[in-house]
Order: sequence, then C-alpha cells, then structure tokens
Amino acid sequence: MGASQTGEPRENFCRRIAIRYSVVIVVLFAVLVLLQVWTGALELGRLRVGGVDPVDLYVYLPSLFFDGDLDFENEYQHFSPDFLRSGQRPKTATAHRPNPHGIGMAIAQSPFYAAAYVAVAVKKRCIPVSQEFKYMPLFEYAWYVGNVFWSAFATFLLAWWLRRDVGVKRALPVAVFFLLATPLLYYAFPLSPMSHQVSLASILLMLLCLGKWENTLNSRWCLAAGFSLGFAVSVHLFNAVYVLFAATYFLLGDRGKEGLASTFGTERVTRIMKPSGLLCVGAIIGFLPQIIVHRIVFGSIFLNPYRPDCATAQFSISLSNLQTAYKVAFSLAHGFITWHPILAIALAGVLWASLRGSAEKRLSISGLSAILGTWAILSGFVTWWAGWSFGHRLFISLYPFFALGIAALTDSLLECKRRWKVLVLWSLASIFVLWNVLFVIQYKLGIIPRGEAITFHEFLWQKLVLLRQLLTGRIVLPL
Repeated sequence: MGASQTGEPRENFCRRIAIRYSVVIVVLFAVLVLLQVWTGALELGRLRVGGVDPVDLYVYLPSLFFDGDLDFENEYQHFSPDFLRSGQRPKTATAHRPNPHGIGMAIAQSPFYAAAYVAVAVKKRCIPVSQEFKYMPLFEYAWYVGNVFWSAFATFLLAWWLRRDVGVKRALPVAVFFLLATPLLYYAFPLSPMSHQVSLASILLMLLCLGKWENTLNSRWCLAAGFSLGFAVSVHLFNAVYVLFAATYFLLGDRGKEGLASTFGTERVTRIMKPSGLLCVGAIIGFLPQIIVHRIVFGSIFLNPYRPDCATAQFSISLSNLQTAYKVAFSLAHGFITWHPILAIALAGVLWASLRGSAEKRLSISGLSAILGTWAILSGFVTWWAGWSFGHRLFISLYPFFALGIAALTDSLLECKRRWKVLVLWSLASIFVLWNVLFVIQYKLGIIPRGEAITFHEFLWQKLVLLRQLLTGRIVLPL
C-alpha cells in the first residue's frame, strides 16, 4: 500500500487507516458485547471454563501461576475429575499428568490472567496470592475477556493485511463481514473459549511479517514471520500445514518481479534458501516453549501427546479418503461449505485470483495450497469434523485466504459502480450474516447437535421458524 492519491506521506496514511480500523472494530465489538449481555449470552456466571479442549488449554495457567509446575493433577481434579477417573490422562514416564494441547494459548492469555492475579492480590492484600484463591471465577472471566480481545485483534489484523499487503480497497468491510458471516462470530463469544482466534491472529502476524520482508528485504521480518508461525503451531498443531504455504510462497516469486518467477537459476535458489532458512530458525524459536513443555511432561520431544487409541490421533490414507474429502466440505456434520456456503464463493474467489495476473496472485496460489493441504489431511482423520464444533473450526486459521477471495470478487464487481451491483452485494451479505447468526443461536441454545450431523429440517426449516419467532418476540436468547 503506497501513499494516498493526495500525496499524503505513507506513514501518515498508514496511521490514519490503522486508527480508523481500530475505532470501527472497537465500536463493533462493544455493540456485540452489549447485544450478548442484553440477550443473556454473556451472563457472568456462565463465562466459565468447561468441556474437554478448553480445560486442557486453561490448566497451564493456574498450574504455572500457583504451583510453578507443569503437572496438572490438581487442575484436572477440580475442573474435570472424569478425565482422571476414566483414565484419559494417565501419568507419563516423568510422573506428570499430561496435556495433549499446546501451551501457546496459555501464553497468549497470560497477560489477562496476570491482570486478574494482580487484582486478587490487591483485593486480598497478599503477594503471592494464596492457593485458596486459585479457582476464583475472576481468573476464568479474565480468560474469556482475553478471548474477546484476541477476536477483535484478529479482525483488525485481517483488515490490515488485506489493505496493506493485498491492496484490497474494501478491506475493513470484508473483515467485518467475515466476522459476522462465519464461525468467527461464535468463537468470539463461545460457550467456552477456544484457541482459534489466537491461532488466526498468529497466522495473520506471520503474513504481515512476510509482507514487511517483501517491502524491505530486512532479514528480521523473515525471522519474525517464522516466530509467529512457530507460535501458531504451539497454539494449535494443525497450523503446521502453513509449511505448505511458506514453501509455495517462496518458490513462486521474488521481490521486485512482476508475475511469478519461472526459472530456477543458482541465484534464485540462493534467494529462496536464505528467507526459507530464516523462517525455519524463527519457527523453531517460536515453538521452543512447546518443546520445553514436551520435554518436561513426557521426557522426550518425540512422543505423541495423544493416546494411540484416541480418535483424534487416528490417521490413515486410502481410497475412502476421497469420500471423506467430500464430507469435509458438504456433510451436514459440520461440512465447512455446507454450514457456511459463503466459503464456497470465497474458494471460487481464491481460484479466480490465483489465475489472474494480479498483485494477489502469489498469495492466492500459496493460500490455495494450504487450503487444499488442510482439506486432504483432514480427509485422513477419523474425526474429520473436529468433534464438538461450530462449523468446521479447523479451517478458521485459513480464513485470510478465503477473505482474500471474497475481497477480490467484491473489488472486481464494484470496479464499475452500478447501483444494482451494490444492492446485490448488500443483499447477499445480509443473507449470509443472517444465516450465520441463526446458526449461532441454534448452536448456543442447544436445539441442534453440537458434535453430530444435523437433519435437513434443522439445517434449513428450523432457521425459518426461529427467525419468525425472533421477529414476533416469542423467544428469549439464549438460554
């Protein structure tokens, strides 16, 4: 993104755009919070850690802040004693209660947990805070506040990346639309906070750092991009699929060349190897906390944190993967396109952008490789639908490229400003947002299964009934 057409210096232009995006997103999230409070979705007593994954993600913090260790015996006894009774968390060779989830989410949430810790210390007048206050609700509320912050930050980063590195004119509307029309809305205010917003923000930081490296050729930005990627993998292991993106990105082009590079001379190989090596070094540094945790808890960094019989870890390659690939996209059990048809249009936009001779071509092809790689990998897992999920949550960290596809189609469609085009876009956007909001209500109210396939009635007709009830004021949201 260069200077404005009026000759405004680039630094001032960037600052003005960043301030505008920040204000709009802060106001938007304030409105969403107020709506959630008004409907009862953010009732204070319900903002607690629960379930399987959220407990695993959360227990790092009370264990480290209060016990100073990575053994989660006490935490599991408090939050999920069934884990221990059912034998789901057998002790490791180092006598630790293991945690299959990464520490990245806990690191990202630690400032909010620390703020709650200080507040309790001041209120109770004790430093360090006594063990008796370890399970105060305030700490769980802080975790929820952190989730909302990371949701807003990820929305800002998405808009900023689309505007600065992709050159999208309507970056902010596209980012806001993606928040409201996709699972991002649910995971901004979930029943129990998950790691997907932190994961998305980490990936966007990686993309922004790569953009800075493209503009400056400063090696530190490649290191920073790698660090963000390594941290993203420590947040969610599935983010390792971005290795496909990085490999494709570096192979496809060089700074200062129009189009995509097509030759593999010695000089070009050297230009590819240096940033790739720096990215790898940064990724190792970013993933280092997880390596340390794995070494302490399991005694080795090469052990699988999941039990061999755990469905989450069961992966196979066969002809049946083709059938499963269809289900990943189109099943009523959280198919990523079935639940959110906007992603089909977005995918078409990514394909279209990857075939154009445009500035976003390199990013589109690289992003497409990550999308297809994720799709293929998920097709090999027993639990390809990601268990208890709103939509298909394992595609969320790939949303920058889906958003790029929507942005490319939108900007192209509006190059000629005809009123009917604007009306069509607003109408479609409203339909997709309404569809997603009704889905969120169904999911939060528990009137559809949260980990299984839904019926066609629940998929479509129930939404129409629910909409009529909302318009006539016959339903209270949510229970």
